[in-house]
Amino acid sequence: MEHSHHEESIDHICENCSILLCKECLKSHQENGHVVVDYVQSVKDGYNRAIENNVILENSINEKVKRKFLVEDSFKKVTSENNTNTSTIDRYFRELHDLLHVKEVELKRELKSYQDENYETYCTLLSKLDYEIKQSQIIQNHLKSSLDPLSQSKVTNMEFLNNVKEVLTPLQSTQGEVESQSFTQSTFTNEPIGDIIKATENLSLKNSSIYLNTDDLIIRITPKSIETFDIVNQYIEKNQYVKTPHQSEGYFFYQNAFIKNDIYIFYQSKYFHFNTKDPNSFQEFPFALNNTYNSRALSTIYDGKDSIYILGGYSNQIGIVDTIYRFNIYTKLFQLLDSTLLCKGYWLSLSLNGRYIYIIGGWGRKPNDVIIGFLNRIDQLDTDTGEIKNLKTEFQGIPTDSVMCGCYQPSTNKFYFYTKHIHEFYEYDLQLNESTKLAKPPTASTFCCKLAISKNTIYLISGGPIHMYNTQKNVWAQCKNSFNFNEHKFEEEFISLQYN
Repeated sequence: MEHSHHEESIDHICENCSILLCKECLKSHQENGHVVVDYVQSVKDGYNRAIENNVILENSINEKVKRKFLVEDSFKKVTSENNTNTSTIDRYFRELHDLLHVKEVELKRELKSYQDENYETYCTLLSKLDYEIKQSQIIQNHLKSSLDPLSQSKVTNMEFLNNVKEVLTPLQSTQGEVESQSFTQSTFTNEPIGDIIKATENLSLKNSSIYLNTDDLIIRITPKSIETFDIVNQYIEKNQYVKTPHQSEGYFFYQNAFIKNDIYIFYQSKYFHFNTKDPNSFQEFPFALNNTYNSRALSTIYDGKDSIYILGGYSNQIGIVDTIYRFNIYTKLFQLLDSTLLCKGYWLSLSLNGRYIYIIGGWGRKPNDVIIGFLNRIDQLDTDTGEIKNLKTEFQGIPTDSVMCGCYQPSTNKFYFYTKHIHEFYEYDLQLNESTKLAKPPTASTFCCKLAISKNTIYLISGGPIHMYNTQKNVWAQCKNSFNFNEHKFEEEFISLQYN
């Protein structure tokens, strides 16, 4: 039975019904097996949860505002295109109507000219025949009379003889054939209406998807092309036959300096820069601070502010290196940090968390170890102080020397690892030192691979179809489109998620 609740009598909330409960209502909801919670505690928990997630909420609002702008901008473009197409259709059919009308007038005018000629021929023939009939009848009338021809006057007989000559001579010369003169018969040769209608079927609207403009892109640079993969709309745009900085054994795969349409690629004693808005804008510059070891297979990451960090690499002179450079994207100046990698390495997975860069795994040599292999470790570089320290070596529940690549997810505060041993995928909680085996990836990489993260989705790139993992649902799926890695060695190519 419904009744009014007094404010002071409300002590509980039914979570099943999402309603306030007074003491009178409490029993019936409990008897029905509903979850009933204390009102005061529930309010406190709700406020605390909102406070704890305020940053996430703020980011969500900013993202949705940005998305709203993109939706509005894209719809404006669609509306503008629709108006243009409407004008084009109007103009096309107006011109078609004008052409048909002109053709109609031309055909009718031509037809009338033929009819005028036919009428003129008709009148001429009719007049001639009337005359010839009259003359023939005159001759017959003379023959029918009983008068002796010689009794006629000479003038009358002369007229008779001329008539005979005029009428009979043509008849005898044509052996009795009647003189003929033709009319022009016009026939309108037309295309069947059905064929015309069928032809108009080619006048169709060709629809194509107008994707919302997004900054969520993965870019790929091959020896001869630049490809961008829109990870929201999942389509690939390819610019073929452009000059790129591809280098054999440059191993750009672990470089991640794709910043608001600008790309930076570092290699031995030089670096390259270009803007994706102009595929032919590649420029080459010297590595201002001498890259002492002329190293390659560098790992890079943008700090979200003004610098790109360039870590590790391989040198033909001394092998694996441990250097860390900082490159300012505005001043174009390099700085060699005093700190070095705690383990010499390359093919490093790099993730950003505020001022910290997490150095995950990689291929290298552990301290005081002569064996080279995959590194099971997380190191942290402080971009404010330049200090580096180890956060964890080896992970509970994950085989030793098996982490091929990894990434950090800020929204869950967890690390994610892809391992070489039977190619498993793990979530790792650094604070608890706990690892959880997740859904198995649908691909098996035996060499290089990288994880790119965007919001709640992790993208696994490993020289085959791009696969995406939903961190909230623990499921993998294959992207509708993907890069074609059959043409080149993918580990030598630059492949990076765009950073805004």
